[in-house]
Amino acid sequence: MTTPHRSLAETAFYWRTLMSADAPSQADREAFEIWINADPEHLEAFEYAEKFWAGLGSLQEVPREDFAVDPVPTRLSVFLRPAAQFSSYWPRMALISSFIVLLAVWIGNQNDFLDEPMPQSYTTALGEVAEINLEDGSLVVLGADTTINVAFDENRRVVSLTEGSAYFDVVKATRPFEVRNGAVVTRVTGTRFSVQKRDGLSLIDVAEGSVIVNVPSPNGTREQRLREGERFKVSAREAGELKTIAIDDVGAWRFHRLIYEESPLSSLVADINRYRAKPVVVLDSGLAARRITATFDARQSDLLLDTVTQLFDVELIERPRRTLLVEKRR
Repeated sequence: MTTPHRSLAETAFYWRTLMSADAPSQADREAFEIWINADPEHLEAFEYAEKFWAGLGSLQEVPREDFAVDPVPTRLSVFLRPAAQFSSYWPRMALISSFIVLLAVWIGNQNDFLDEPMPQSYTTALGEVAEINLEDGSLVVLGADTTINVAFDENRRVVSLTEGSAYFDVVKATRPFEVRNGAVVTRVTGTRFSVQKRDGLSLIDVAEGSVIVNVPSPNGTREQRLREGERFKVSAREAGELKTIAIDDVGAWRFHRLIYEESPLSSLVADINRYRAKPVVVLDSGLAARRITATFDARQSDLLLDTVTQLFDVELIERPRRTLLVEKRR
């Protein structure tokens, strides 16, 4: 079993401690179900914590007076807030103390882990496109207003896309290369492809080679293989759609070219907002869902918005901190 990253392990140990309490609340159980189903790594980390817990049963018998509950480390406080739902002070303190002791023992036994490099974060500003050379020789191009976290170890290469667009030219290696976009995971060994996350939608486009995309399903996780010139679109509400696209359109946003084919207006607005300090907001859900097919230069956002107002017979209302896109008043 792979050792989870430190921050993930802390969370897993917290949940294992909380779920082992005599009577976790319904809210705790529901929050735990959401967390463990959000990412396959969460389940793996929780199983790791359970395995560790199995050998440390004696820690739960520490006398009350031996509990070191004050002060609680600041970096752990975010994980301890739900414990306030327990009705008794000492059971709550015992739970927190067991968690801290368990975490301390785990950290003390992870000599190799402590030598691993911490994940690196890369972020682009509004309107910025940047190239990043990764330590394995792979190239990543980040679109405007994009953030990724990179964590490589001896077993795999992992990039997490929190929001925005990223184009990957991956050096072939025995270690798999993973791009995580929420619960959607794209795996390759060496190829060129693009991943976009916008307005709750994930788009995976392949320029060369093939990739495997793992997506959540009612029965767990399913695999979708993509080949050169294919796009896979998936969201929390849609099972996934596979279609063919032009190779030149893969990662076209690298050149500030935005392409839409029967895309919701909300997706276009999300892209515009990566180039504007004053965001555009669509208040009407019906308007946001209307479809558009067009190609724009993202750097000309004012001209783009003027075009949208003509295409959809809508208007712009300027506010101090945002621009509203609304149906035209009759």
